[in-house]
Amino acid sequence: MRCAQHTQQLWRRLPYLFMTMVILMGAIFGVPAGTGKATNVENLSLSPVPDFNKIAVFADPHYFDPELGASGAAFEEYLSNDRKMLAESDAIVKETIEQIKNTDAGVVLIPGDLTKDGEKTCHEKFAALLADLEDCGKKVYVIDGNHDIYNPGACRYVGDQAIPVDNLSPGEFKSIYSPFGYAEAIAEDPNSLSYVVEPVNGLRIIAMDSAVYGKTEGAFSADTLNWIKDQISAAKLAGKTVLGMMHHNLIDHFSVQRQIFPEYVINDADQISSELAQAGMNVVFTGHFHAQDVVSKQVGNKYIYDIENGSLVTYPSPYRLVELTADNKLIVTTSHIESINYDTGGKPFPDYAKEFLVNGLQGLIPQVLAGILIKQGVPPQEALQQAEQMANTVVVPPLTINDLLADAMVAHYQGDESVNQQILPVIQGMASSADSMVKMLGGALLSIWFDPAPEDNNLTIIIPGIELDVKPSAMPGEALEIKGNYIGEEVSGVHIAITVKNPNGALSYVDETSTGTDGSFGFYLTIPANAPTGLWTLDAAGGGCAANKTFSVSEATGMVNVSPASVKPGGVVTISGTAPQGNVPVGITIKDPNGSATFVDQTTAGAGGGYTFQFTVPASAPTGTWTADVAGGGSAGRAAFTVASGSSSGGGSASPCKQPAAASYLPQTGASNVALDAEVSVIFDIAVSKASTNSLNGITITDEYGNKVGNVAAVLSGTKLTLSHDAFEYNTKYTVTIPEAVLANNRLSRRQF
Repeated sequence: MRCAQHTQQLWRRLPYLFMTMVILMGAIFGVPAGTGKATNVENLSLSPVPDFNKIAVFADPHYFDPELGASGAAFEEYLSNDRKMLAESDAIVKETIEQIKNTDAGVVLIPGDLTKDGEKTCHEKFAALLADLEDCGKKVYVIDGNHDIYNPGACRYVGDQAIPVDNLSPGEFKSIYSPFGYAEAIAEDPNSLSYVVEPVNGLRIIAMDSAVYGKTEGAFSADTLNWIKDQISAAKLAGKTVLGMMHHNLIDHFSVQRQIFPEYVINDADQISSELAQAGMNVVFTGHFHAQDVVSKQVGNKYIYDIENGSLVTYPSPYRLVELTADNKLIVTTSHIESINYDTGGKPFPDYAKEFLVNGLQGLIPQVLAGILIKQGVPPQEALQQAEQMANTVVVPPLTINDLLADAMVAHYQGDESVNQQILPVIQGMASSADSMVKMLGGALLSIWFDPAPEDNNLTIIIPGIELDVKPSAMPGEALEIKGNYIGEEVSGVHIAITVKNPNGALSYVDETSTGTDGSFGFYLTIPANAPTGLWTLDAAGGGCAANKTFSVSEATGMVNVSPASVKPGGVVTISGTAPQGNVPVGITIKDPNGSATFVDQTTAGAGGGYTFQFTVPASAPTGTWTADVAGGGSAGRAAFTVASGSSSGGGSASPCKQPAAASYLPQTGASNVALDAEVSVIFDIAVSKASTNSLNGITITDEYGNKVGNVAAVLSGTKLTLSHDAFEYNTKYTVTIPEAVLANNRLSRRQF
């Protein structure tokens, strides 16, 4: 699927550059001339509008440029000790990108091992593929893995020769992937390739560089770990949701993982995971081991989740789709690559991939066992002989230890393991063996098969947070109720501290409490009688989370109320109140932060004195504190509100602006027997308006030869855009083009051209 930068004959959802609709007219299916009907509307497709609270995650693509040679004795020798479908990686990555383009995920995360062995040309070509995702309006963020930088294994293959090629330095990695994180970073670690982005207001993603360049193991330096914790703390204090991404596992995914595969879990994992949890990190996306597995760790009353992602080039080639909901839930689902543009010998791709993995594991397992023996002091050649003998030992005919280990690893790569009850007694017998090596392997098998909660593929995680509720405006002397809820795994008894500052920044109120059994809490604040007017700030913190709200304090008792207290340019503010008398004139003046009068109006109060004004903040409005002065019935009052870019009601985190999207079309997708004088229309999911008086004149209908249809007239009413036109011709394809500038609220997202 191509994106909006290409000319297509498709309806396109706003906010892309244009929309087109193609209609096949005429007697394609033998409609007789003169019937006045056309048949068969060409299938139309939608390019989903990116939702930046939805995230796609795929890991360890190990992209290998086919031009480096994916055949021959040397390449086959490399594959004989591996479980990765490297020759197929180009086709797998391309299919993954196409599938993600068809989702509404606005963010794409890739936690490392982007290439086979850090070949510079592989990095360059992989980055070019990622650009296709960004051209569809998605924001792509990467971090390096152990294979990506200063890798001595960077080679091309010619016959029986493996010829070294250029690998990548950290600086070159940052340069190539500048569009995929670094150019957008709001903070960067000077001691690593770690960085922070905020793809949508309220969500921060910390990409953590865990690689020890040129080695398989992972580690954070003391400086980098402190930088990460500082970034988490700053984000949480600002009321942000924080997600992490790193290559190496943060937590053991089975009990003996570090005993057998220590280089797959970051060094000092116990300490680091505890410190990150204490700082407020709740979820980290990892890769490296190629397994689809999720584990969690509790640190006091806090939880941290390690969501490991399987490799694209290892069966079952999974990727995740993640949604961050308004009620602080992270909904995680799993999809798989089911077919690729590659010769799989007539086998369905999942069968082909599974067979490839099993064959690779059966060659790899003796080497892993030999490595364990070598660490125990056995000479290398003898260790390999013993390992092969042990791997081929029959435990229950015809199954060998190698078969049991390979079967368990395949299940681990798939996630949500479930042991065969007929094999379980055999594994339990191994775990109680007198032979220390067999006993360890039996314990490893039990550890893998009895996977702890939560589920690995489809699950929901609660992201801790604080919700605050306070009325948008108050008066001096008023008792103001502040209510809230703590959201998390354990909500009872969480310590909550609150501070309130007046418009001058002076601390006016400090208190603390603990949440009830349902996570709720409350405070009462009496606004001082001599309180300064303007915008006040309310901050709450507890359970590793923070939140903030704003409210205004006005001079007159009951005279002026403003809602919301904080708004972005283009938003609407409602000013209401009660005058001392009914049926009297009430005037209003709204001034911007520079003191300039921006809005002046007058109305008549109702019989009870009530009045209401609505003010649309100009799109080019300066940010800062605005004032609304109201006078009527012998009384006057003032209220304040804030205009802040990206803010939302109450001063909390804002959601992305609602963009209009095409909800339906006429003719509909797949329709037939379309009249030659048929109405052409599109209905949007929200009301839209034209950009200027004559902007609708820019809409055109052209036939497949570029000739414009005459007398095209557009009418816009609420959510519906209708086009009338001269009669169409038979057996002719037509394209309707609606330029970006036609509609006033068609705002383009980043790089959506």
